[in-house]
Amino acid sequence: MEAELFGSYDRDIGATQLSLDLLLSRWFGAWWLGFPIIGVILLFFAPWFALFPQRLARKDTDAATIAEAESKGGRIPNVSSPKQFVKETLLVYRRLLAIPIYVLNLASMVTFVFGFIGYTQFFPKYLEFHYRQPASRSGYLGGLSKTVSAVAGCLLSGFIVGKFKLHARTLAAYCTLSGLISAGCFFLFIFLKCPPLDVVMTVTDSCPVDCKCSAAPYQPVCVGETNMFSPCIAGCHQISGDSDNGIKTFYDCTCASSYLNDSSVEPRSPASPSQPALNVVTDGYCPVDCNAMFLVLLALLFVVSFLGASTRMPNTLIMIRVICPKDKSASVSFIVVVSQVQVLKPCTRRRRGVVQ
Repeated sequence: MEAELFGSYDRDIGATQLSLDLLLSRWFGAWWLGFPIIGVILLFFAPWFALFPQRLARKDTDAATIAEAESKGGRIPNVSSPKQFVKETLLVYRRLLAIPIYVLNLASMVTFVFGFIGYTQFFPKYLEFHYRQPASRSGYLGGLSKTVSAVAGCLLSGFIVGKFKLHARTLAAYCTLSGLISAGCFFLFIFLKCPPLDVVMTVTDSCPVDCKCSAAPYQPVCVGETNMFSPCIAGCHQISGDSDNGIKTFYDCTCASSYLNDSSVEPRSPASPSQPALNVVTDGYCPVDCNAMFLVLLALLFVVSFLGASTRMPNTLIMIRVICPKDKSASVSFIVVVSQVQVLKPCTRRRRGVVQ
């Protein structure tokens, strides 16, 4: 999303000299602008959290229950030494691991996040290559559809749970049903097919070129109805300026003639009449009619993100309700620790190994 939102600014500060635009596969945009902007927003809102009271004034809260227990003599042990801290921590974790609902929910969460991280990391590339979308547009549309639906799901589920005071059994049933529907939507992704992307990666002996194409960056070009890895693979010697539709044109491509001999393929016209029309190729993938499938994918993605976000509030409430009030803060920290150890760090290495 940041590549599209801050793309024009990035183009003004140096992309013009490099002849980059949003349609190029190497385009990233000013993605780094998101960090200072989000950081400033967090700095503005974070101090307000310090104004919250230590305990809420309402009598039906867990904080009030703990205060009442302390007033009757059942005070929480005061940790005064590292040894006592370790002992008390082990006792808390033992109590948490003795709750079946908490353990099973934690295992389910770890399994889901382990698979979902890879999906979020490589989904923009999936849109870019499978549905022939530019790099900036794939990240923008994929991120926008998931963000909007996730916000809507969290707000709506929080309103419904707070308004109707749903029971834990009802919340668990909704989470289970949402998970089944989301799994079905992911399964439907398999049947959303576009024409396969075949790219000519190497130069044949019958078409020698003078440059080192193996070191050339990935910049797909369309030669008739064939995608080639880069203009270097196509043997292009000259490049024109942008045409009226914003697409760059390469001409005098010595290796493109064998892909343009088919009489059913008409070479595209160059950017200006002064340039020869012989062996002309265009920048980008060859056009395919896959917009309908792409819109269906975005619709399914919206449903999956909405359902997944709408289960966060019910799932959190279920876990909190089955835990002793004095162990609730420890239960949240334990979830963070398990997620870091079992999911975030190992998943990145294992996913990288599978892709490579």
